[in-house]
Amino acid sequence: MSESDVAAQALALARATEAKINGHEDLCAARYLGIHSRIDEIKTLMKWFGGTIFALLITVLGWSLNQNYRTVETQSEIIKELRAK
Repeated sequence: MSESDVAAQALALARATEAKINGHEDLCAARYLGIHSRIDEIKTLMKWFGGTIFALLITVLGWSLNQNYRTVETQSEIIKELRAK
């Protein structure tokens, strides 16, 4: 095999490898687009869940404070009644 034959085979192999790499890059680019869209969906859900959890915490805190206020109010009325007797 002559040196020019080896060079031609090497060039052909390099071009075939480059074509495979370019095809793989295109495939990976499409996959990454899908991954990024999924990540965006997850971010949106996390924001929604975060807002919902915050609203629930505020609701529970408000309910707890209301219950505490009612208990204190009831106890104050009982104390007033006992002092009046």
